[in-house]
Amino acid sequence: MEAVGMVCYSLPGENANEMTKKDIPDLELLEENAWLTDHIINAVQSLLAKQFQVSGLCDTLIVADWSTKLNSGHEKFVQIVHVHDPSALHWIAITNMGSRPNAVKVYCSLIKKPSDKCLQHIFYFVNCQVSELTVEIMNVGKQKGCADCGLFAVAYAEILLSGRDPTTVILYQSSISQHLKDCLLNGFLSPFPLLSHRAVRRPLVTKYVVRLYCTCRTNSYKSDNMVQCDACREWYHKSCVSLDDDTFAMLSHDKAREHRCSRCM
Repeated sequence: MEAVGMVCYSLPGENANEMTKKDIPDLELLEENAWLTDHIINAVQSLLAKQFQVSGLCDTLIVADWSTKLNSGHEKFVQIVHVHDPSALHWIAITNMGSRPNAVKVYCSLIKKPSDKCLQHIFYFVNCQVSELTVEIMNVGKQKGCADCGLFAVAYAEILLSGRDPTTVILYQSSISQHLKDCLLNGFLSPFPLLSHRAVRRPLVTKYVVRLYCTCRTNSYKSDNMVQCDACREWYHKSCVSLDDDTFAMLSHDKAREHRCSRCM
């Protein structure tokens, strides 16, 4: 069953004073300076959802599983997303707060474009019913090493929701982990420690205009099977329109055979 615009994780216990290390799964990872799991990320998002009135902050697993989306692409949201890149796993924060219409800002501590498959998850979640969406890669201070991307992503989310700009600060990387641990045990996410502020001439590193297709309003991934409607010329994912294998194979091999989407039939 699809969940729409909702938080799907909550911290155990009735109040913050009852929190212990055993209450929060994988909390020991913060002591070991290891990659954060979805348990920690979702616990942080649950705290943020209690502190700020904003859409998004949904369970990262159901975002990656195409099981949740915003009510509309016009809602202001913040969301932490897991990038399933074959070469590396990574956490990023995305938002449309302070962006132009039909645009999504990406706060990535490595300043990289998300993989095409990750973009599909993002576009589905954003639920923007337009033909094109702009992806903006923001000019944040880069992390050192490769293990702290989750820490940076949750810090970006807190900074955005506090009405500040992540591109104007340098996070105190060596202190983020302990700060986050303290916040989780206290049940309140306070501002993350900063090494310094900075002035950026170009807060936007680069942007990509991505064409959206189908009823799901996502992009076309290289392994997707798609079919075009001969009336409206829109492309649809085979799975989204429930096209069986035989019919899809027939349409693929017989270019003279026409196909009409449900809207044009």
